[in-house]
Amino acid sequence: MTTTDNSRDPFDWLTIPDILTDLDIPLSDWQEWETTGQAPSGVIFPDGQIRISRLAYHRWLDQLPSYMDPLTGTESALSAIRHAGDRGLSRDEVCELFCDHLDTTTIDETLNTLVKAGCCLPTTTNANGRAVTRYRYWEPR
Repeated sequence: MTTTDNSRDPFDWLTIPDILTDLDIPLSDWQEWETTGQAPSGVIFPDGQIRISRLAYHRWLDQLPSYMDPLTGTESALSAIRHAGDRGLSRDEVCELFCDHLDTTTIDETLNTLVKAGCCLPTTTNANGRAVTRYRYWEPR
């Protein structure tokens, strides 16, 4: 059997710690996704570990929403944070999404404006040994 660089071996398995490291997220985010049915499906191996095929993982990543619209103000930032769901977005993720359009100072000002307006809540979690602040959408009821 000949393989190419573009082929994906369906029997190449990832552990949850592998995925946490790849996404740079804390275990609590993964557990939240599992609870809400948003995590990629996996298989329980005889040793009790859940493993996700690399193919299923990449398909799951491919189906995630993308944020291609430029950040033009607080509304587009709020829209991106809203679409991120309960996980929210870190400052670094917001910068990655909109770095082609805005400098980091403007992104920081936009995030601060959203927090002051009560539209999103900053939540600090421990991700792989370092503190990460995620901005989550919050809508008053």
